Amino acid sequence: MRAIVFTLFALLVTAHLAFADPDLRVTYVSGVPRVQIAGDYSHATYTISRANRADGPFAAITQQDILCLGSCFADDRTALPDVDYYYRFDLVLGDGTIERFGPYPVNYPRALLHMVASRVYPNPGTGPTTIELYLAGESAQRGVRTDAALFDAQGRRVRQFFRGTLPRGLTSLAWDGMDDAGHPLRSGVYFLRFGTPLGNSVTRVLRTH
Repeated sequence: MRAIVFTLFALLVTAHLAFADPDLRVTYVSGVPRVQIAGDYSHATYTISRANRADGPFAAITQQDILCLGSCFADDRTALPDVDYYYRFDLVLGDGTIERFGPYPVNYPRALLHMVASRVYPNPGTGPTTIELYLAGESAQRGVRTDAALFDAQGRRVRQFFRGTLPRGLTSLAWDGMDDAGHPLRSGVYFLRFGTPLGNSVTRVLRTH
């Protein structure tokens, strides 16, 4: 009888582990939090939603039914530090099975979550380049006065990218690789300075020919 009870207990534990939610992993890409569930879900489609309470209401932070090429993740560009968030992952597996994981509680520390960030790609690069400027917060919040410019190693401004008010979230700017005078920049090291009342960001930029 004891052996039967032990066997049933083992089966129940195994079943619980089999259906347990995968671990949530949080990383930071240039100060922007990335939420990702452990495991390979290739050929599944997924949607990630966020709420401020475990019981919702949840709102999608991704497009609907993204194709998963391995890991299922999202960069939460509107997240703020010291706020309680709950994330839910809704998956449709390759065989049509529907899985829901979460909600996962997350509170981002201010030291890791950047209010201001910038990125340049390709970097190193030559010719046309994309400048990304990021301001944390909800899109409904008031815009922020900003100044984004490129400086050479001697501290001289060589290209003004933007000066004015930007909305919260991510703004992408196209750069032709020219300076303010319309000349191609020489090979070398430059610095993108992105200044705002929320904080500042400096990105090292390497130009090659």
